[in-house]
Amino acid sequence: MAIVLRIIDGPCSGREFRRDRLDTFVVGRSRLASCPVADRYLSRYHFLIEAHPPHCQVRDLGSRNGTKLNGRLIEGLVPLRDGDRLEAGDSLFEIRVEPETHEFRDSFGNSGPLSDSETTPGLPPTFELFLTPRPSLVTSQTRCLECDTPLRLEERVDGLAPDDDPNGVAWICPACRDRLSRFPPPPPGYVLERWLGRGGMGSVHLGRHLQTGTRVAIKTLIPQIASHPRARAYFRREVEVMRALRHRRIVRYYGVVETAGRFQLIMEYVESIDAAQRLRIQEGPMETATVLRIGLQLLDALQHAHERGYVHRDIKPSNLLLTPRPGGAVGYDLKLADFGLARSFRDQAGLTGLTNPGDLVGTLGFLAPDLIRDARAVTQSSDLYSVGATLYYLLTREYPYLNFDPRRDDSFQVVLEHPPLPLTARRPDLPEALSRVLERALEKSPRRRWPTAAAMADALRRVAHLMPRSESSGS
Repeated sequence: MAIVLRIIDGPCSGREFRRDRLDTFVVGRSRLASCPVADRYLSRYHFLIEAHPPHCQVRDLGSRNGTKLNGRLIEGLVPLRDGDRLEAGDSLFEIRVEPETHEFRDSFGNSGPLSDSETTPGLPPTFELFLTPRPSLVTSQTRCLECDTPLRLEERVDGLAPDDDPNGVAWICPACRDRLSRFPPPPPGYVLERWLGRGGMGSVHLGRHLQTGTRVAIKTLIPQIASHPRARAYFRREVEVMRALRHRRIVRYYGVVETAGRFQLIMEYVESIDAAQRLRIQEGPMETATVLRIGLQLLDALQHAHERGYVHRDIKPSNLLLTPRPGGAVGYDLKLADFGLARSFRDQAGLTGLTNPGDLVGTLGFLAPDLIRDARAVTQSSDLYSVGATLYYLLTREYPYLNFDPRRDDSFQVVLEHPPLPLTARRPDLPEALSRVLERALEKSPRRRWPTAAAMADALRRVAHLMPRSESSGS
């Protein structure tokens, strides 16, 4: 299926924009908008549509005159349906949901048919990949795999093309999802020892491998919508690809267990505190030397990943795991968590439907403007923008923009259009050289940012050399 945004009245009547996978339309008069419209009454970035065919939702981006849905001004995120009409500026838009052939493509560019048992060849053996058989369905009516509640006909089935047999669709009802996220059964061969926390995509428990005694972190991910085997198979392949990414500063993935429609990621256990938690329990920002050390280690991890074609896509303080340095040394050592798989679970495999508004509150302040304009624009440069925003936040406890609040509708407009506030405007005690490093990372245009993680690290290292020797930072 495809979501089509068609202009049916106004200066650009007859134009249309199409999305056939999870993506965004940013409509505005700016030529940098993903859907530029030459309407002088539109704001530069007027409204955003998040499309995940056959569903989509719209948000006004703090425009001057607002956006109307079927004649009424909208506030916050509002769902759209086939035939809905949007008024903005001097233009009238119509939403159409059209049938279209599917091509499934994961975030590493793989596409085409894929069997449930496919794995990525050539990967070194780690933990066995368990695929627990699920009883096959014998009718076209899908039921909850836990309590047998029938799936309503209007519910979305992700990954189901029009000519697909609906048998094999996996679905867990909301009540069972809630129970399983809080009290998941252990994957085969493991025992769950205690609950560690809950992220945007699921709960995390400390587990232990029964044969080896190895302690691991087990994240339980439960699709929020019904899913076809093809969509689930793509997510399993992404986990298999990530198993090849080995670096001392990156949390290691061992594999994935799929049981009755839910996934459990088996990961390296890191006894740590994340940088967002660290800020919450201390007074004031982090020490400059500590942030420089974190930044150098983070960029070292990203350089390793970028050289191998991986992009993180979600760098923010809560994904930086910090452990005290050995021997009582000052500062922390870093491990980078959630390397793309949470976004893959939602976006590429499409297993959670549209973005939860709450997800953006923790992410928008660190999200590159190019990703707001075009969700497909995932590049190394977008990671480096997020590094700059993250280090800025650790040094100031503030986002890089003046009076920025990610919960407000105009927050998108701020990220897209407003210049970042120089670091030294908030922290005049910090070196100008450090402010310039972050300003370049936070450039609106990807071409004007640091060319590589290594180049940004070299610049940070020069700043570190300016610091007193007792505060020097290393990687």
